[in-house]
Amino acid sequence: DRCTMYEAYVSSEVAFKLPVEINAITFHTSAKRIFALSKCDLHFYAPAKSGRRGYELENVAKRISRKPVQQLKVVDEADFLLTLSDQVLSLHSLTFPFPVKAIVRVKAVTAFTAHVDKKNKGFYITVASKRKFSILKWKDDDFIELSNCDLPIPSDNPLIITWSRRCLCYAIKDSYNLIAMTYNSATQAWSGENTRLFPVGDVPCILDIAEKKMVGFTRGDIVTLRSSSVGEKLHGFSPAFSQDIRFTGTLLAVVNDGPYLVGLLPKGVVEIRSISPSYLIQTITLGKAVMLAPALSGQVCIASAFDVWLLDAHLNLRRNVGHLVNERHFDLAVQLADCGKLFNDSEKIEIKTQAALNLFNQRKFEDAFALHAEIKTNVVSVLSLFPDLLPERFSAPHSPSAPDLAENEKKRAMLALSSYLAAARTELAFSLEQHNKARNGEKNGTRLSKEDHERTKTELQIVDTTLLQCYLKTRPMLVDSLLRLHDNSCSFEDAEMMLRDAKQLRSLFILYETRRKHQMALSLLKEQAALAPHSDPFFHGIYPTVEYLQTLGNSHLDAIFEYAKWVLAEDPIEGITIFTGDETSDLARNLNRDKVLDFLEEECIEAVIPYLEHVIFKWEDESARLHEALLEYYARKVKELLKEYTHAFHDDENVIRAGQEEGDLGMYRRKMLKFLHHSLSYSPNKILVQLNHYAFCEERALILGRLKKHEEALSIYTGVLHDINAAEEYCRLYYNAADPIDSQVYLHLVRAFVSPSDPQLGTAVLFSPDADLPTPTPNVTLAIKVLSRHADKMDAVAALSLIPDDSALCDLSASLTALVRATAHEAAASSIRRALCESACLRVERRKKEVSSTRVLITSNTQCVHCEKKIGTSTFVRHAQTGEVEHLYCHESSDRNKIQV
Repeated sequence: DRCTMYEAYVSSEVAFKLPVEINAITFHTSAKRIFALSKCDLHFYAPAKSGRRGYELENVAKRISRKPVQQLKVVDEADFLLTLSDQVLSLHSLTFPFPVKAIVRVKAVTAFTAHVDKKNKGFYITVASKRKFSILKWKDDDFIELSNCDLPIPSDNPLIITWSRRCLCYAIKDSYNLIAMTYNSATQAWSGENTRLFPVGDVPCILDIAEKKMVGFTRGDIVTLRSSSVGEKLHGFSPAFSQDIRFTGTLLAVVNDGPYLVGLLPKGVVEIRSISPSYLIQTITLGKAVMLAPALSGQVCIASAFDVWLLDAHLNLRRNVGHLVNERHFDLAVQLADCGKLFNDSEKIEIKTQAALNLFNQRKFEDAFALHAEIKTNVVSVLSLFPDLLPERFSAPHSPSAPDLAENEKKRAMLALSSYLAAARTELAFSLEQHNKARNGEKNGTRLSKEDHERTKTELQIVDTTLLQCYLKTRPMLVDSLLRLHDNSCSFEDAEMMLRDAKQLRSLFILYETRRKHQMALSLLKEQAALAPHSDPFFHGIYPTVEYLQTLGNSHLDAIFEYAKWVLAEDPIEGITIFTGDETSDLARNLNRDKVLDFLEEECIEAVIPYLEHVIFKWEDESARLHEALLEYYARKVKELLKEYTHAFHDDENVIRAGQEEGDLGMYRRKMLKFLHHSLSYSPNKILVQLNHYAFCEERALILGRLKKHEEALSIYTGVLHDINAAEEYCRLYYNAADPIDSQVYLHLVRAFVSPSDPQLGTAVLFSPDADLPTPTPNVTLAIKVLSRHADKMDAVAALSLIPDDSALCDLSASLTALVRATAHEAAASSIRRALCESACLRVERRKKEVSSTRVLITSNTQCVHCEKKIGTSTFVRHAQTGEVEHLYCHESSDRNKIQV
């Protein structure tokens, strides 16, 4: 691939047949002046006035140095001129007559370079002296040497020094070297590692090619380019980071004027070559030219001993770009178009668009899409290169025709396209995010116009849909990640069709899930679970459906009920977790519990009790309906189990004792008794109706106690259960001395033993039709025992009146003793209380007399200690300990009202 030569530069004379010999030239960019040095005199040329092209002599500065100057350098960013004369480095002002502002105190300088740090705007020079490098900073009108730099010592005095990014490059007699600089933030010191590169040529020269992050070294007729990035491996010489550009003769000097290298060869031959790609562009012969210097972008200064020329690339720039475009050398055309201000943005974009298409046709897909990303080509136009990926409704008019690609090339193209689209979607999504922030009133947002907003949304939909198709064909492992993005904008219908065609059912489920198509997602889960084991293991079992249903709330209660049916049919216990959820989410906790209960009662009775237990015991629900429902289902369960419990009765018993049964029956009765005892949310009257089975003796006794029907409750313990310990525990539970009804519970127990009622005639308990209970008989002995043990908890006279008159006194001795002791204790306690009250009254009377006998004098000058106003005729209080007085209202409104008065 060769490029036809063209006239890149036009040469013009700046100075011709000067009377003095030129030793060096340089260019002052900001002032557009050319400096030509003749021993100690400085000639400077400025652009011609009166609209004429070229340059004319502006002035001559005589003897800017006492001795001839060997090296000259203008530092535009700092507006200084540096001269090296007789191994002394001097800094001059750039205003005529260029006076010396400072002299570098480093002696025997053989080479130097200067640079301005773009971050801190600091001006630095690096000098080589006596086989040592020194870095100095310009501060307070003087150079200060940096002490925190540890640089390697060169093996010989450097001839040339150049900075390229963080690399210090230099040449000694036999080799080029490079020092990779690193900064230690802990010690705040710079250090460097020296790398010897390769031998120097006849005329050593080092180029900083900043725009390409490269540095160039001349060796005879070759310029070797290599990376100047410190992070790259510098030891050795890798073709990946180097490039050789060969000229037709030995180089005397070379400068970088991107995209060209301008080299000076013997006999005044100037050769121009492009860097990337490397082509011979032009050859110019300029008399006896011996030196070069870079000028403005697109210009190069050339000088012989007595002549100065200026090469200018701007004059033919538009013609040359058109020539390169016609020859399809778009890469070079793009570089030239970017060099100056001759081309406007739309012209540059047009060239780069053609360049991108050319790269695509050359199968350089990554480069093509990188260029499209740079110029922000409309995504639809880019996708027109892949007509099978872009739906017809999105096709753009006048789109470039797509080339035919082989299968392997098409896959490579789609891989590159997916990377391009991923970057494009990031930018589009960010724009929409900024728009939403601005719309919500956030300060750091950027609002889009209505048209831009709609266009951006459409482009993001196209990008995401196409990216999904690319991933399905080239990177299927990334499909799920794309679908899970919170701002994924794939066309739902297109994405669904593509995923079904590709049989990516798991990804299809993710699409349904992220788009909140709950019915579709649940239907897919159910459908695939039914196909197990022939479906994807992801869908096997009920757990995927359970987990999904747990993420829905009250607004989707109908869907939850619809798809919970088959789960409960498979596994009722696991199915309950749909409504109880997990600990990390409150969605299940906030479901309408009454509706859930209605659903479970209709669809899965066996799940009702576990659900209610979770809601009441774990979530501490106090709803009366739920508490009553749980008791109702406990009762149902017990009734069912009683039918199977054929050995529940012993031969001498008529009633099953609650909670003592074996297996599930005993477990449920114990749960029921405990819940009846602790719950305060159910209606006792409603539950009493539910417990109409003859076996619920103890349960009914607990409820009757809650209703304060103690006589009926105790008749169950004494007349049916014959359990005095249970009866006494009942009395202990409900006894309350301050309550007029509950305080009589022990008296009712005595009465239950002395005058038992017939349970079959009352409402306390229902019996089996086949039960044949004996008529209860009085048991005075048990009554006397209760009386003796709990005499302090009942009215003694009323209790004794219940005991039959024919009872033996010896039987009553313990009871009478307990009654007397209890009465004595009460009498003693009453006496103590009376004595304490009398003592308190006497103390108050005594205090009253003391206070009444105290004379308090209130004069017209007496002040309140709180507000410092006069007491006058206001009501006041006097503090007993200090004698201070204050207004009554001040005393009551302050913290001092706790002090004794």
